[in-house]
Amino acid sequence: MSTSPSLGLPYLETGQAQKEVTHNEALRLLDAVVQLSVIAIQAAPPGSPTDGQRWIVGSAATGAWAGEVGKIALWSSGWLFLNPMAGWQAFVSSTASFRTWSGTAWLDTGLLAGRDTGWAAFTGTATKGGFATGTVTLPQLAQVVKALQDALTARGIIGS
Repeated sequence: MSTSPSLGLPYLETGQAQKEVTHNEALRLLDAVVQLSVIAIQAAPPGSPTDGQRWIVGSAATGAWAGEVGKIALWSSGWLFLNPMAGWQAFVSSTASFRTWSGTAWLDTGLLAGRDTGWAAFTGTATKGGFATGTVTLPQLAQVVKALQDALTARGIIGS
């Protein structure tokens, strides 16, 4: 059976019997990977999963997950392991963070990885273009912009 190049969805074949089986399999795979959200990254399968729940298989996987490190484990009346493709992103609900598959590992994107502290609310009159010139001096504004740039760079959101 031929499959789609990006998600590996099964194609219907000409003259194929029971086309609904192939179609339903494709829908199940789409349901598993579109807007990907997993419960956690862990090495051991959970005790009582429910249909549709997903995890990222962590290192030193055990039990039914042995040999499936890095894959997405989907419970669908049994374990189905999906091979991620480079660039896939998953929201990990246990840590409220995003991970991106590099092709060899799930990397923390840092987008929701904890909140920076030390930022205070700006005072003065804010305008769409910035702050009213009477309440903020240029050196003060430069300090805030530099601190913001440093924070964004540290998170990997912008380059250095």
